[in-house]
Amino acid sequence: VLLYADDVKIIGKAASSADCSLTQADLNAIEQWSATNKLPLSLSKSQCLHIGRRNVNHNFTIGGSPLPVVSQCTDLGLIRSSDFKYNAHISATVNKANRAMGMLLRTFSSRKQPFLLKLFKTYIRPILEYAAPVWNTASAGLDHDVERVQRRFTKRIHGLNQQSYTSRLELLRLDSLAARRQRIDLMTIRKALCGDLSIDCKTIGLFAVQ
Repeated sequence: VLLYADDVKIIGKAASSADCSLTQADLNAIEQWSATNKLPLSLSKSQCLHIGRRNVNHNFTIGGSPLPVVSQCTDLGLIRSSDFKYNAHISATVNKANRAMGMLLRTFSSRKQPFLLKLFKTYIRPILEYAAPVWNTASAGLDHDVERVQRRFTKRIHGLNQQSYTSRLELLRLDSLAARRQRIDLMTIRKALCGDLSIDCKTIGLFAVQ
C-alpha cells in the first residue's frame, strides 16, 4: 500500500484467489477507515489495472461497488498499460512535446541559436525525459518518434535547416535523445547499486559483479 497526499495505491499479486483476498482485505480496510473518518472515497476516480498473464482478473469492490477495470491508467505522470508496455505513454509524451514546441515557435519569432536552445532545454526536453528509466524503449520505431521532436526543433534554428541532423547536433553541442536516455539509465543503475534509491536491486535482477 502506497500513500500520497490524497491518493492511495495498492499493488498485490493476483495469481490465485488467496492473493486476491489479501488485496480485497486492504480495500475493505481503506473503505472502513474512510467511513470512520468521514472522508468518502471517490469510486469514479478509482481504477483497477490487471497486469500479467497469470492474473486471474478478479473483480474487486469498494463498499460493495465494483471497482472499474481499465486497460491503462495514469500513475504519477506515467501511462501504465495492462500489457506492461509503454507505447501509449511514449505516444502521449511525444504529442505533448510537439504541442509545447508548436506553442513556443508560434509565441517567439526569434530563431537565434542561443535563445531557441534555452527554450528547448527548459520546456521541451524535460517532457521527453520524465521518468525515462521506466519507459525507455527498445523499439526502433518508438525511439525514432521521440528523437524526431529534437530533429524537427533543431531544424528550425536559423542557418541549420540545410544541415544533416548529425551535423546540427555537433554544431549545437547536443547529444541525441537516445544517448541521453542511455546515460540516464546508467546513472539510475549506479544509484540503485550504491543504495541511493529505495529499490531492492534483486527484485529487478540487478546485481554488482565484484
